[in-house]
Amino acid sequence: MSKLKYITVCLVALLTVFALIGCGITAETKKMGLSDKEVLTVSTQNDDNIFLSAAKTKSLKKITSSGMLEMYLDEKTLAVCILDTISGKMWRSLPSEKTKEKSANLIADIIIKGNIYTLNSQRDSLALGCARYEADESGVVIYYTFRKSLDNGKKIDLTIPLSLTLSDGSFSAKVDCNKIEDNSSAKIYLRSLYLLPCFGAETQGKKGDFILLPSASGVILDTKGQADAFEEISLPVYGEDIAKTTEQTGYVPIGVFGMKSGDSAFMCLIDSGEAVATVKATKAVKNISYNRVGAEFEITPTVIDEDTIYLSKKSYSGELSLSYRFLSSNNADYITMAGACRELLIRKGVLTDSNINSDTYPFNLTLVANDEDLGIATSEEEITELISALSTKGIGNINIMLKDDGTADIPYLSSFASRNALSLSLYKNLFSHSGKGSINLKGKENPYGIGTAKAEKNADSIIRTMRNNSVGVCLADCGHLLLSDYSRFHFTGRSNLLENIASLCTAISSHGALTVSSPNIYTVKYADSIINIPEKSPLEDNIYCTGVPFLQAVLHGICDYSFTAINLSSDPTTAILKSIEYGAVPHYEWYFGEYKENDPMHYMNSLSQARLLYENAKNVLGNLRDQRITSHEQVKKNVSCTVYSGGSEIYVNYNNEAVSVGGITVDPMSFLRVN
Repeated sequence: MSKLKYITVCLVALLTVFALIGCGITAETKKMGLSDKEVLTVSTQNDDNIFLSAAKTKSLKKITSSGMLEMYLDEKTLAVCILDTISGKMWRSLPSEKTKEKSANLIADIIIKGNIYTLNSQRDSLALGCARYEADESGVVIYYTFRKSLDNGKKIDLTIPLSLTLSDGSFSAKVDCNKIEDNSSAKIYLRSLYLLPCFGAETQGKKGDFILLPSASGVILDTKGQADAFEEISLPVYGEDIAKTTEQTGYVPIGVFGMKSGDSAFMCLIDSGEAVATVKATKAVKNISYNRVGAEFEITPTVIDEDTIYLSKKSYSGELSLSYRFLSSNNADYITMAGACRELLIRKGVLTDSNINSDTYPFNLTLVANDEDLGIATSEEEITELISALSTKGIGNINIMLKDDGTADIPYLSSFASRNALSLSLYKNLFSHSGKGSINLKGKENPYGIGTAKAEKNADSIIRTMRNNSVGVCLADCGHLLLSDYSRFHFTGRSNLLENIASLCTAISSHGALTVSSPNIYTVKYADSIINIPEKSPLEDNIYCTGVPFLQAVLHGICDYSFTAINLSSDPTTAILKSIEYGAVPHYEWYFGEYKENDPMHYMNSLSQARLLYENAKNVLGNLRDQRITSHEQVKKNVSCTVYSGGSEIYVNYNNEAVSVGGITVDPMSFLRVN
């Protein structure tokens, strides 16, 4: 292990001083100067075989079985191997082929006196004779102990138990942070743990092989062949914590990943600790790295700023858990992965069977009533005129999400909506604040006041508004923002805040219709509708990545969903086609106001388009809302086919010419339903 640059450690004093639970983390505040002194000398083990799994099953020890799965152990390297007896595929926690990349069952980043070190389970525990395992009928627990004497006489003595089990046809990997033993005399800060980073890793894939990533609706990374170079993809589950950074990696609504290899695949749900997890993946580079995907968990929130490290004074002390499901033959695809994911989420209570409660096809409308920054001021009469115009165009079951600065006559609009059988919801922020906001990891103020007490006050205010005006609410921020608060007396970690948001959404949804904007998965079951799913993932700019409707396959038949407003898309025509392909409800964002010919937000510039889309979408998708998506594929270049559980097929042609598929013809830039 090579030593990283020795840098200053500044432990920010953000909490009242108390001893912290688990992982050997202390609550002191320290600042240390630069030093070139070597602190930690790692193993000089050069046997590359410790990083590999035996290629032949006869070299492995059978541990247990469950359903059609069997667990084996390589007693030399402690690689755990899962045999899918249906396909004959052996999934290994350590690869059987060698590259320059050093694989591991567990990787831990620790901080000692300003140095960040990476501990590899194979190199820094197993090779030193400090790893052992215990087996029973459910699986194995591997105890990785990292021991070393430091030059200053202090000692490192850290043991991390990794539990690997088979149960109910699933394979699980777990670390309970409360069971990590730190008997070190040196002060150690456990920064992160990476569980099974090389599970299923291969030196190259075949045609059709991919890695599934949870970016936006979903992305598949093509693993066929090898790349000349590839930068590792990192996706913080539920997005970046802006208490640490303002740089965002995009919408990551669910902690899940997967891999397809030949006619076999696995789907992995991050079962516990997802709020502190980051999905990481890379494509194989010849002789250098593997196709691999996994989850790294941040135990102690850390920010590195030039020559200073800022650390949270409280660390995650719960369980970290991954749950793998295995697929084979025709089921080895991302849609079946989505079905397996949905099943696990329903079992956990994260999702319900169905929130769809209307027989009529909806139309989602974000209506900007008053916005000083945009120069929009709309009277109640103008709003009702716009809604009436929609009705005369044949657009029914309108869900209105009203953006207003507080000047609109809500009782008047509520009464109008009630008389016309419309749904009216008010855009609200749960994390908005007045006065001082939350505190980030550097001890500075954040633009959001996310302390639990403040969020509860905002929720109480929202509920009063709903109750007094008989309106619903559209939560604009809490669906996708999951932010730590390092305030001295109101510390809230991401995992804590996730639980708080779920509780507040429960209370809010019990008082009326709830729409959630760009929701993370834990808010979906409280929502009657969700909007503003990003139309595209930033990863789709990567030549190896392709967007797929994984999230939609999880959600369809459970709740209605929409992309961001079609009229605000850079290419509305393509946005319409994608909306049909992904089974989304039409969504527009308009204002009334003075007519501006080139303003996409003025309703007159896209009203006719919306009417036509609503009519076509209702005819094509209307009676499919309660059905699951069971298949999705590219049947020809720029032509997709989405299949629903009732057997209906929706073909979408993105080409500028008609295309014939299986005896049917799809018009250019159009779609067709086949029953």
